[in-house]
Amino acid sequence: MSWVNFHTHSNFDDGNVQIEEYVKDALRQNVSILGFSPHNPLPFHVDWVIKKEDFKEYCRTVQTLKEKYKDRIRILLGLEMDFLPSINSFYKEGIDLSTLDFHIGSVHFVNFFNENKGWAIDENAEIFEKGLNEIYNGNIKKVVKDYFKLIRNMLKLENPDIVAHLDLIKMNNKGEKYFSEGEEWYRREVLDTLKSIAKSHSIMEVNTGGIARGKTDSLYPSIWILEEAYDMRIPITLCSDAHKPEQITAKFKEAAVLLNAIGYKEIYILHKKTWAPHPISVSGVEL
Repeated sequence: MSWVNFHTHSNFDDGNVQIEEYVKDALRQNVSILGFSPHNPLPFHVDWVIKKEDFKEYCRTVQTLKEKYKDRIRILLGLEMDFLPSINSFYKEGIDLSTLDFHIGSVHFVNFFNENKGWAIDENAEIFEKGLNEIYNGNIKKVVKDYFKLIRNMLKLENPDIVAHLDLIKMNNKGEKYFSEGEEWYRREVLDTLKSIAKSHSIMEVNTGGIARGKTDSLYPSIWILEEAYDMRIPITLCSDAHKPEQITAKFKEAAVLLNAIGYKEIYILHKKTWAPHPISVSGVEL
């Protein structure tokens, strides 16, 4: 039994050290498959994405490490692609998705302050409040609806391998500051989005990164969403969204306990270019 993780950030975007340090720590954490997934370049300035001029170097680095460590760990070349409201698609300039082992689809930008400054809903509380008030006049319901609509559009138009942190919109909602997940309108948005995932060929990520980095008190997505997803037979995979090497398997055992209790006994793993289910327990994944 061992662990796998497909959602990993390094110094090529907003991680904190070089890629090889993650590989070395992954070996210490009994990881057999490690996928790297920097945030893709964007058409406006953001300091937490990979730069266009660094993309080829990123690919070369991963390919070199694949060969160097091939007898000890399987390393995968991926990207976390942002679905942008301005173009209603992924920004792919200079990127051929077919050259990647996998790609993760996510929504961070729900709207824009102006044409050169996007509003990412997972920034700090001050920026979240600023966007909510300046762009949406305090209408949190409209923000949430726009967020989930973008995810549904992403599923329809881009069909990513993995859907990242489904309810990221809750990150700045600690203590239900803006909305309650029990409200009917919120649950309807989530359920409509789950239905879109169920109809797609995408896998839903169970993301431990929010807990590991102190951003949230629960998984992405929340337990009640995972219960609904299980009833809809939505395939899942377990990822840590690691920004530091020590976070690669953060909270995996706890997440496995929760998933088993809900009914999930398998998670999907990429093997020989095919996503297939593998048994999961508190000891890891059976490959």
